[in-house]
Amino acid sequence: MRGKNYLVAPVVLGIVLFFLAILGTSSARASHPAGDVTLRDLNGDPISIGSTTPYSPKQTCATSGCHDYGTITSGFHFNQGKDEIAENPPRDASKPWVLSPGMYGKW
Repeated sequence: MRGKNYLVAPVVLGIVLFFLAILGTSSARASHPAGDVTLRDLNGDPISIGSTTPYSPKQTCATSGCHDYGTITSGFHFNQGKDEIAENPPRDASKPWVLSPGMYGKW
């Protein structure tokens, strides 16, 4: 009888781990409050998959009603350095718009 108990425990553990894995992967994906989101460019036009056109957070998020764009863009970290220009700004040829000592314009 003792030999059968050693076989039951790994089987039960395997079943439990299997269901935890299934539940974990299905609950890890959260839905967006606005449903499927279409990325939009500066003019508000949809951007197709594979396009190199930059997306506009304002046109994408604010117009779909999922985020309060005004609240986000008035936050401290969003504006850090916006009103400053460094005396000797770093000159990165790939990011010529970075002139501030703060995080404004950086990523």
